[in-house]
Amino acid sequence: MTEPLHCYVFCVKNAWLYPGFLDVLMTENSRAGDLSSAVAGQQKVTPAQIVLWKPKERIASAEVEKLRRLLRHRKLEDFCYPVTYAQDPTRTIKSLISAGPNSRTSTYTALIAEIFPEPPPIAPKIEPDDNEEQEETDYLSKMKTGTPFVFSFYPALHIHGSDFESVLTVKRDTPSQSCQPLKYVEYQARVTPVYDGRYAEVPNTTAAPIEIYHPVFAFFLGCLRDRTKLKVDSSLLKKTHKIMRSTSKIATSENQRETATREFLADILGCGIQQIIIDRKAIPDHVVSHNLAGEKVAGNAGLAIVEEKSEIGTSGDAVTQGTFSYLAYWGSPDQKGIRDVSFCPSFLVSLAGPWMAISGAIFTSGIIVQRLTDYVSLGESRVIDHRRLVEVAQVFLALRLSIARLRAWYDELSNHASPSDHRYFPLATSFTAEGKTTSFRYQSPLKNADPTCTVFLASEVDGPRKFVVKFVERYGEDVHRELAAINRAPELLYCGPIWPSSLEQLGAGELKMVVMEYLEGKTLAKRKKTPESVRKSVESVIRALHAKGWVHGDIRPPNVLIVNSKDEPDVKEADRVRVLDFDWAGADNEVCYPSDLLMDSRPASAGDFLPILKAHDLFMINAL
Repeated sequence: MTEPLHCYVFCVKNAWLYPGFLDVLMTENSRAGDLSSAVAGQQKVTPAQIVLWKPKERIASAEVEKLRRLLRHRKLEDFCYPVTYAQDPTRTIKSLISAGPNSRTSTYTALIAEIFPEPPPIAPKIEPDDNEEQEETDYLSKMKTGTPFVFSFYPALHIHGSDFESVLTVKRDTPSQSCQPLKYVEYQARVTPVYDGRYAEVPNTTAAPIEIYHPVFAFFLGCLRDRTKLKVDSSLLKKTHKIMRSTSKIATSENQRETATREFLADILGCGIQQIIIDRKAIPDHVVSHNLAGEKVAGNAGLAIVEEKSEIGTSGDAVTQGTFSYLAYWGSPDQKGIRDVSFCPSFLVSLAGPWMAISGAIFTSGIIVQRLTDYVSLGESRVIDHRRLVEVAQVFLALRLSIARLRAWYDELSNHASPSDHRYFPLATSFTAEGKTTSFRYQSPLKNADPTCTVFLASEVDGPRKFVVKFVERYGEDVHRELAAINRAPELLYCGPIWPSSLEQLGAGELKMVVMEYLEGKTLAKRKKTPESVRKSVESVIRALHAKGWVHGDIRPPNVLIVNSKDEPDVKEADRVRVLDFDWAGADNEVCYPSDLLMDSRPASAGDFLPILKAHDLFMINAL
């Protein structure tokens, strides 16, 4: 008689980790299919909706926080094996969950069950791994349609791409209802949350900075960071004083100063502001709209959406309501023409009593909303406070100038509409190096096909080259160039400002764009075991860096590439090693780790914000 066996299973849906874990009682001779069926029964789905994963490194049932950190930064395939790929079909559950070489004495690991909303279709024919171009195209098309697709290196593994159509069709309440805390947390727990940094259970709602997508947001921030260019005249000061005086009055209902606010803002921003009914129920308080009547696109672009609350703490958050008003506005069928060719950039102005916050919003594969200002006080509390009046007026001036730029951009769009694929990618599409400007066209995301992605595959507009384009806040440019010079890293073509305008780049802050050659090959993450010759090759490369006082900081399997041998059939595998990802690279004991560092395969002396040491690199090489 076989002994009962406790299998601990975490459930994940769209990178959202379910609270707690399942304790599934199996027998020692049970198979993976038996476990899938048991999990499906408990979750009230079909077994076809379940994909089981085994962590590459043990995760105990009590280590839920460890799993949350992993899911925040990585896809499941980065730190797990799909059971159908990693295990023989005849293998028992007991040996499957074993975390060590000896299944009799080793400890067990929890498994992860990824749950899909519907049974995936039959997998298409799997092409050879070296044929990646079609896979990249599929990756983007599924991102638009939401159709499940298959990564060729994991047979029978179905992943749902981020789906902007599902954002449009998901049932939701009115903006004023959705911004209430109970409704808001319910919405953020769905598979289509708003990417505004606010989360329900797992911190999975951060996104790429919107300044990399559209220069108008960088321009707005640049104006506020260099206010010498914001020359406020007496007329604007008078208008600003009026709205500050109005919002200083205590309001007991939202419509008490609605009309006055609309008139004041229209006067300050120099544009018409109106109230628009959407779907007979969703009514943003105020909208700065602009009618497009170009040859390619027609519609009403929402340049700015304004939401006003009587006071902070009454009837939900004004910023959150503005977010859902943005979704209601741009999700309307009337906006399909603009929505199909752009990511619908808008400013959100949130007022609550004597407080104002300005945010930026875009709609790629999901809704991204990011604060551009903190709450700015509009209240008058001092008899002598001219300086603050000027500062508030400068915020309004920066917004007025930015809205004017956004209006001009939409006019250009209406006459020269871009392909719909462009709506998923940043507008930064060129770089200048050695006096020559090179334009490129984005093809697909290279990492997560969702709003968190900051790394893309691109192709040269007037040439055959392919590029990797990534957006970073820090980068070890010198370290990368050192290895590229000896053919141990991709050629680095550009590392510098995202936008050509100095004011826009000032608004982008430390953000920069990195462009390098695209190399075809496979990373060590796609291999079950690293050959010793490859590991020694990596060690030789990194020791050469160490000799010059540099460290890499992130020698993990996904960052070691073995380039394809088709062009150099006689070159040994160890000589085709290329090191990737120099975001953290720099001087030994000077550059530091970022926050939320994943500690798997790292020494105990590594940690958030601590210096990166040569010894850390060597430790990680040994763990490859």
